[in-house]
Amino acid sequence: MRTAATRRAWRWRCSPSGRRSCVGNHVRREPSHSGPTDPSVFGEPHQRAEPNRGDPSEQRAAQILGRERARPATTYSDAQNVSDEPDIFPRGRLLIDRDWSCSACGYNLRGLEVGHPCPECGHLELYRPPPASARSYGTWLDERVAATPASGVWWVVAGCLPWGGVAALVAAVVGVGMVPMNVAARLPMVLLYEAPAEELLKIALVAFVIDVRPYLFRRAWPIYLSAALSALTFALAQNAAFFALLAPSAGLALTLYRWLAIPAVQIACSLVVAAALVRVWQQCLSERRPPRVTAALGGLLLAAALHAAYYGIELSLEKMFGPWR
Repeated sequence: MRTAATRRAWRWRCSPSGRRSCVGNHVRREPSHSGPTDPSVFGEPHQRAEPNRGDPSEQRAAQILGRERARPATTYSDAQNVSDEPDIFPRGRLLIDRDWSCSACGYNLRGLEVGHPCPECGHLELYRPPPASARSYGTWLDERVAATPASGVWWVVAGCLPWGGVAALVAAVVGVGMVPMNVAARLPMVLLYEAPAEELLKIALVAFVIDVRPYLFRRAWPIYLSAALSALTFALAQNAAFFALLAPSAGLALTLYRWLAIPAVQIACSLVVAAALVRVWQQCLSERRPPRVTAALGGLLLAAALHAAYYGIELSLEKMFGPWR
């Protein structure tokens, strides 16, 4: 037998204010509220009274995707294709029918089978020329060359002028701690650290452009010019810092030596690295494959060795005859 309190509770549960309705002995829940914050199933778009306008996040994603598709692929990562991936499981006897260099030593593998070890170094070359009909790095490179005006290279050449100054400032900050050292303690640091770091900083911008946008260079001479200008501004900024901080009252002999010898050494060493980068760039265009900037490491090491030899001679003379002021 139901008590009065039970009857009142039952009537309240069955009333609209209780958000419930009784159907026989079962109770069915009605939506307590509607709208975008409704956590129940009645808050889903197809359950709402207003028309479905779609998810705003999906609309934003569609707009971003449309802009990305309309934007030209200026870098290889935007147009990367499976044809440029290594062929781990080559099927059949596929011959390399055009110039294709080994990734390890640069030996021309034309006429060999795909996956055959390099006759020069034994490296197992898994990259192969893509099919002629496939979209690959070569097709992307052709499109960018056709779409980019030849005058675009001058932006790279102009950018190397301030870059040399920035690189000189970085090198100066690194070398401040070595100024108080004596010659014997400073010589190993110069040979093993300062000379390689300076060469890497000077050529970094040119190497970056060749790596991501090789189509900006149409000939080899802009690469040499960019490297020379970067080295020149590097030497000028380096000399300006030297005379302002270390030798404000330098004599005529030291002044002429610094303003003539230092730029010549810096430019010569940068041209050595530029020659190695030119070979990388030419291989990229001839084989229509991504450039391997690491192949220019030999030129960088040679330039660093020449630079270190110059520093070694300079410090040795300073140790023998004293500081040249």
